Amino acid sequence: MNIKLILLGLSIILINTLIGMVAILKLHMPYTSSMFLFTVFSLLLWFFLLRKDVPITIKAIDATMIKKTLTLLLIPIAASAFILTTSPSVDYGVVGFLLITAFLIAVYEEILFRAIGLGSFISADMSPFKAIVISSIIFSFCHLIFMKTFTPDSILLLLNSFAMGFILGYIYFKTKNIIYVIAIHFVWDWAIFLNQRVADIETATIVSVVLLAITIWYFFWSFKAARSL
Repeated sequence: MNIKLILLGLSIILINTLIGMVAILKLHMPYTSSMFLFTVFSLLLWFFLLRKDVPITIKAIDATMIKKTLTLLLIPIAASAFILTTSPSVDYGVVGFLLITAFLIAVYEEILFRAIGLGSFISADMSPFKAIVISSIIFSFCHLIFMKTFTPDSILLLLNSFAMGFILGYIYFKTKNIIYVIAIHFVWDWAIFLNQRVADIETATIVSVVLLAITIWYFFWSFKAARSL
């Protein structure tokens, strides 16, 4: 096992997360511009330190994988449409801001945690299942950094982030397509943001239950499939 690659991947994640925490929480940098800057920073670190050993690839996706994971694109899109059409009043300035934010977060997190983090572990000859589990744990704990206190909601965030990290990690390993997991992450986050900021209580409850059910189903599907890798 190539320990150097593992340490490089972990270091890039740690450096980006710590700098991001300082920039957003201490220096009060705008969240959207921070995501853009740290995405560029991540890519620069990858280019100079890892590109020869850890490729970021965009390959054709086989039809079987598309069919198995298409729900992860369609359900959040449908949920977003449902929220926008059932809400009594919609501030489209807020909707646009959430759209941009969700996109920037998806690009940043997939490049950092899947392409660089998971990619480094797999390129270091770590077993795919172990690599996906470890990268998902790191992904979930990094989400807690921006919470000021540890509450029951923190536990839910931890579990949900781990589940989605595992699902996206498995899909990225199978497809080797960073664009595809960015797209899934983007529509998923946008649906969640809309549900938190735009939806009324009844709509938010329905959407939350549907998204949770899909997350649980796909987690067990990906976990079972990853065990056999």
